[in-house]
Amino acid sequence: MAKADLDSPEYYINRELSWLEFNDRVLQEGLAEEVPLLERLKFLAIVSSNLDEFFMVRVAGLAQQRAAGVRRKDPSGLGAGQALDQIARRAHRMVAEQSEGIARALGLLRELGFSVRDPP
Repeated sequence: MAKADLDSPEYYINRELSWLEFNDRVLQEGLAEEVPLLERLKFLAIVSSNLDEFFMVRVAGLAQQRAAGVRRKDPSGLGAGQALDQIARRAHRMVAEQSEGIARALGLLRELGFSVRDPP
């Protein structure tokens, strides 16, 4: 049996993309119709809070690395710029899905007779 090359990027996942995958699972709970409505709203709110912190800390750090010209790649083989590109694509999709989920959930609350105020 051949030995695995543990330095190979195929065995690693970028830390930030892994975190986004976790947050996407939280988002999917917020979109799942079998989850009670108020629980869905809670999950959708958690996604916002998580993304805010993620961008303030992790994405800001990657942006600083890119601006400083750091060319080092992480164990998954991604440089800061490549990671930022992938983060942007995934985050845009997640926020779009989250917005649709919030709109659906608030519409259901209105149908149930709840008064829902739009933000100013």
